[in-house]
Amino acid sequence: MRRRAALIGLLALLTPAQQRLTVEQLVSFVRSSIQLRHTDGQLAAYLRKVELSERLDDRTIEELQGLGAGPRTVEALRALRDASRDLPPPAAPAAKPAAPAIPPPSPAEQQRVLQEVREYATNYVRSLPDFICTQVTRRYVDPTGLEFWSQQDVITARLTYFEHREDYKVVLI
Repeated sequence: MRRRAALIGLLALLTPAQQRLTVEQLVSFVRSSIQLRHTDGQLAAYLRKVELSERLDDRTIEELQGLGAGPRTVEALRALRDASRDLPPPAAPAAKPAAPAIPPPSPAEQQRVLQEVREYATNYVRSLPDFICTQVTRRYVDPTGLEFWSQQDVITARLTYFEHREDYKVVLI
């Protein structure tokens, strides 16, 4: 906690008296400060030294308040809103270009992929090692149909997988 306070204090001393930020930069800074759990007073003190290059609107302030900005921070944001009234609105975020549609594979390619999947599924069992383990099965019932499940029983079985064959032996009910 002391390190964070010292870091913020050092940053405040090293930054110029009036730092110009865009609304996007301001929102990013406030979000990260909230996530890092900086105190409301520290964040508000920094925001009092900031100057915006774009207009800050009430919707953005409410979003930041919803993310956890404290009352002092909200007060500082409202002061920034009032000071930036005559500035141009923030630029609309650039629309992300839609990813180009990938054409479906040709029928020959589809057949090849399906054949590879069939081979993999068929050969999967051959790749399994021999093993012995304990399987515990807990069975629940809902006699009323109202989602009130109660445990009916517990079955403990020894599962042996040897030479590509499964063998179950009930040990305990």
